[in-house]
Amino acid sequence: MTAVVQMTVKGNPMTTLYRHATVRTHLSSILTEGLDLACATATLPLVRLHTPERTHWALLHVVPRHGVALADVILLDVQVPRPW
Repeated sequence: MTAVVQMTVKGNPMTTLYRHATVRTHLSSILTEGLDLACATATLPLVRLHTPERTHWALLHVVPRHGVALADVILLDVQVPRPW
């Protein structure tokens, strides 16, 4: 699995770029509250992040899971601190 990393001046990665695919109607809540585990609808409360290379999988997961059209799915770039 590869991911895009931002480099510091010294060359040490500070953050890794992941993506989150979600339904367009969830955007305002995410921008206000962030990616909140309390809003998760799966059996286990979790937020799925994926590398840019796995975007096709994420889109194919969200469309049938939420019963929406592909046009109603948006992708959010999420920068995760490297030590996590």
